Amino acid sequence: VVPSETVAPATTVALTTTPVPKSDSEIQLNQVESQLEQEQTLDPTSASWFPGVYLPRHCESGTTVNDAGFAIPDQHKIWECSFNTDNELDIDMGFGELVRDSDSSEDLYGVSQYLRVFQMMDVNPTTGQFGLWGQWIGDDRAHPHGPFNSIEGGLFIHEKMGRSKFPKYMASAATGLYSPRSDTGGGWGFHERRIECSLMGRATLSNRMMVPPSLISFDEDQETFDNEGGIHVGTSWAALPIFGGKPRVDEQAWDDSGGKLTWTFIIDAANYSGPLIAYVPEHWSRNIDQFNAMEILDDVYEWDDSPTAKILLDFINGQMSNSELHTAISKESWYQVEPGSDSWEEGSYWVRPEQTLGLSPARPYLPTGNEMPPIPSFTETDSEGRVFAKIFPPLFPKNNNIEPFVSNVQTFDVHLYNHFVDVFNTDNDLRTMNTNFGDFGIPMTIEHNNHLYE
Repeated sequence: VVPSETVAPATTVALTTTPVPKSDSEIQLNQVESQLEQEQTLDPTSASWFPGVYLPRHCESGTTVNDAGFAIPDQHKIWECSFNTDNELDIDMGFGELVRDSDSSEDLYGVSQYLRVFQMMDVNPTTGQFGLWGQWIGDDRAHPHGPFNSIEGGLFIHEKMGRSKFPKYMASAATGLYSPRSDTGGGWGFHERRIECSLMGRATLSNRMMVPPSLISFDEDQETFDNEGGIHVGTSWAALPIFGGKPRVDEQAWDDSGGKLTWTFIIDAANYSGPLIAYVPEHWSRNIDQFNAMEILDDVYEWDDSPTAKILLDFINGQMSNSELHTAISKESWYQVEPGSDSWEEGSYWVRPEQTLGLSPARPYLPTGNEMPPIPSFTETDSEGRVFAKIFPPLFPKNNNIEPFVSNVQTFDVHLYNHFVDVFNTDNDLRTMNTNFGDFGIPMTIEHNNHLYE
């Protein structure tokens, strides 16, 4: 599998006209321009944004409608025509799920897997973003209401990231309960919005391959070997001791006595194999006091005018330093909660940096699989009763009776981390060091949903 240069998303040109009187020459010019725009915009092989064409009844009110009466969704509002579909095709992991080896440690230091790369659809619908396969690496209950830190992504389909025959690969992470200001794209956050420099936390590790914010693309001209099981890309996320590393133990205490964790993305492809990017340990707890103050204000005090709520609000508004804040709230029960206590299991608490992925391994539960909305289909009946259907048939591999899709899925524990402590804390030539992951992988297994086979 050959990652190649990506194409940045193109700007959408709305195919609308203004109803004002025009001369014959202006009308002819506008017709020619409109035709050229449509030929460029609606060609699925074009590098430009391919918006799709829908009937107005399939879309939300306010969606742009052209002179021919068709709705053209805006590039930045991908859900405009996703709620009124006539039929849907659901794709999910109904047969079961991949599970971690029950005898392995509950401290998770990474996951590795090989994913098949193939064209899923001839034309990608613009009714959602389609995650063909990925993983969910989350912190071990740093926050009571969901993952405070999360490493997600995977094979991704949506042309807002630029036209691509194959799915692209998204290597990204989120902090602060999916804060839109998370550094998901190396200086870019959710919805392809730039973030300020103070929130950036991603480091580039390779000088041979870059990871652009428009994701990792695969060479669409390469041979796909459909009769031989297809082409695959190897991906790994591993917590390594790159920054501030020192030996750790299994079941490491929740404190800062152990080495820091640098979550690193590694890829294995035909033209490059090795680390690409990493999130520095401090990334996971950046602006954590600001986040905590707002969460406690919302969950515990409901933004009332009590003295403690005022202290939290003063800090949020920049009228109090971090040290002053911690002194002022040090006796609050939600601030003193210890991991594992009844209060920690039941209520809100102040998230500590040592509970984030910068200092703590991930939770033992590691979901993998697909995450996508249903593939839509649209129908229309003409005046003669004929039904016309617009569908997006999936192109899953079918040349052989059994087709590989995901293979060699493994997890890692503290032994991988400790193996690399000497690698990143030595003056020796790195080329002489053993940087092989092969001896540390723990295979995951398939747990079937038995009722499907009864």
